[in-house]
Amino acid sequence: MFVKLLAFIIFCLCSGNALADETSFFSSLYTTVKTKHLTSINIEDLALSGFKKISEINPSLKFSNGSDMVYIYAQNKQIAMLRKPTDSQDIKSWAEIASTISEKLGKITHKNPSLIAEKIAFDSVQSLQDHSRYHFSYENNSTSQNETYYNLLEEDILYIKMTDFNHDNEQSIRTALNKYPQSKGIILDLRGNQGGQINEAISIAKIFIDDGIILSTKGKTFDSEKYYVSETKDAISLPLAVLIDQNTASSAEILAAALKEQSQAVLIGSTSFGKGNYQETYLFENGGKLALTVGEYYTPSGKSIDRKGLSPDYCIINDIPYKTENCPRQLRENQPFDIEFAIDKLK
Repeated sequence: MFVKLLAFIIFCLCSGNALADETSFFSSLYTTVKTKHLTSINIEDLALSGFKKISEINPSLKFSNGSDMVYIYAQNKQIAMLRKPTDSQDIKSWAEIASTISEKLGKITHKNPSLIAEKIAFDSVQSLQDHSRYHFSYENNSTSQNETYYNLLEEDILYIKMTDFNHDNEQSIRTALNKYPQSKGIILDLRGNQGGQINEAISIAKIFIDDGIILSTKGKTFDSEKYYVSETKDAISLPLAVLIDQNTASSAEILAAALKEQSQAVLIGSTSFGKGNYQETYLFENGGKLALTVGEYYTPSGKSIDRKGLSPDYCIINDIPYKTENCPRQLRENQPFDIEFAIDKLK
């Protein structure tokens, strides 16, 4: 009898600690999103968005949102009925509700409540629909390896393709320029490049822009308005063509816009993705990470590309070039026509 009682006490203590940990996690998550996100966030909507997809944890689970209560069902049986806070923006109360749901679902599904809490957090952040993302504590945090290809094409045109911006891109370009000093023009292929480290894109822009703004940023906080400027004495002044397509995104779009506006580069391909906001990363005690949208990028002339993308100077549709501002988004990566057309324009 004593052994059973001791086991019960230990179980209750452990459950209490787990519940406190998850409450702290959700409280930190909701607070970070509320205070740091680029736009105003409704905490009730944020929390409920995480509960709505619990059927993905187990098909037998169901969530129901009442006027004053939230309900959780398993195999059509109610397992939780939790009262909503009087103040819909009460972070502490919503964190306690989320923590309680995680614990109850853990018992029903025999899964770790901490992982269920992370799944709820992931779905909450996904509801923002703006490239914000919660990264699970067990995810591989290694970064992809940057690949930069270069070669001298006909007419002494230097071709450089970058698949992302992670490290050493600037040095790779300088190596290519030193290897082929006879270059009479440059094709910078950013098709399929979904971005990466913005500092690397800024460093690349400085190779070609001698003086002026590369980009500016604005966000929610007073210190988020910043200007990034180039003051390069030996900037490359060769004719420049930049290839873009629908998967050219984020810092790759910022680089293309800066080169167009400040170095008279010609853009060729299709309208780009249109990711003009940026994320900052916040770490949590459980090992998870939140990449949260906190601001927007602007081109040197002050234009926002978010959701709109960059329109090319020459829109390529079925290997036919058009001069139009209404260029559709297309996958153009590895299409040789774009390169051939760029060579012709750079002659």
